[in-house]
Amino acid sequence: MDIAFHALAGLVVSKKLTGDYFWSVSFFSIVPDLIGGVPYHYHKVKHSLKKPPKFFISEFIKVTQRGEYFNQLDEFAYRVTHSWLMLIPISAVGLFLFRSMWWVATLGYLFHLLIDLPTHEGNFSHQPLYPLKRFSVKGRAWSRDKRIFAIFWLGLAALYLI
Repeated sequence: MDIAFHALAGLVVSKKLTGDYFWSVSFFSIVPDLIGGVPYHYHKVKHSLKKPPKFFISEFIKVTQRGEYFNQLDEFAYRVTHSWLMLIPISAVGLFLFRSMWWVATLGYLFHLLIDLPTHEGNFSHQPLYPLKRFSVKGRAWSRDKRIFAIFWLGLAALYLI
């Protein structure tokens, strides 16, 4: 899903688990995309800037929907930060930064990974045990399937209201 969804999902998770909103959980919920997506998004912007300015946004969206990495660094950064194996170092960072709330921050990261399982396909399909195993979970791309996009946003709203 998109980064806004993950950020809001982190806030909803923190509210449901602790009774309050914690921005640290929201932050940990977007860490996989912040860190793992930086090289890819940099290359998307660089590619889209080659077009005339009036076509930048449409080209950026077109490249996003194509769902292809620009190079191996893009893929590596994305795969590593979206691996379940990263939960161990993320938990350690959470424990160091947020002693009493580390488990909620870790759950924010985990919730991100769980959301991405059914909402990514093709090159961006989830590989939970990367780099140890390259098997992937085949989902549906939220950026190309408006139903998936709507279902997840409505589900988040329902979770918030419950």
